[in-house]
Amino acid sequence: VGRTRELAQHTADIIKKEGGEAFAHVADVTQEAECRGVVEITMERYGRLDCIDNNVGRNAPGDVTEISVEQWRSIFALNVDSMMMMCKYAIPAMVSSGGGGAIVNIGSLRSIRPQKSTVYTVTKGAVIALTATLAADHGAQGIRANCIILGPVFTPNINRNLTPERRQARVAASLMKREGSGWDTGQLVRFLLSEQSKFMTGQSICLDGGS
Repeated sequence: VGRTRELAQHTADIIKKEGGEAFAHVADVTQEAECRGVVEITMERYGRLDCIDNNVGRNAPGDVTEISVEQWRSIFALNVDSMMMMCKYAIPAMVSSGGGGAIVNIGSLRSIRPQKSTVYTVTKGAVIALTATLAADHGAQGIRANCIILGPVFTPNINRNLTPERRQARVAASLMKREGSGWDTGQLVRFLLSEQSKFMTGQSICLDGGS
């Protein structure tokens, strides 16, 4: 699921090329009806829902004296509200599927090590709290929820927005002397959504290369 069909389809094509099953769906997850629609189309296509990975995030510059209230609310709508709304509709579908389910929410190292990104830091801190409460509220229904506190990972968005000097500083700050990749993130997501982690819930796990 993504905002851009071309990018969503590219991801689906990678999955299918590797022998998996996938389809691309375009949605704006800041809209409740579209979050509900993501779950509905999944249930229509597969007849069940077992897991969900909430991976969204946007920032805006400025501390609380500088950022506008409109910007603040817009970032919360994407970074926090979207996760709540996806879970609002995904959890009943998981329960009705009969086998419980697993949720992974993508957080950020900024939430525990702030670096002048006020609204991003606050929203990603809220993701940790949301994850813990999802685990507490729905554990008895067989629903697990965990959070990945993500460190410096190279993505197309980072490639567009960070200078080579800033990227090199990220590498230098890592004990492993490298940035992470989407594949590093995906490996941990897969573990947390799988039966291999069936006794893990309510956890927030750093994936940061020792940054």
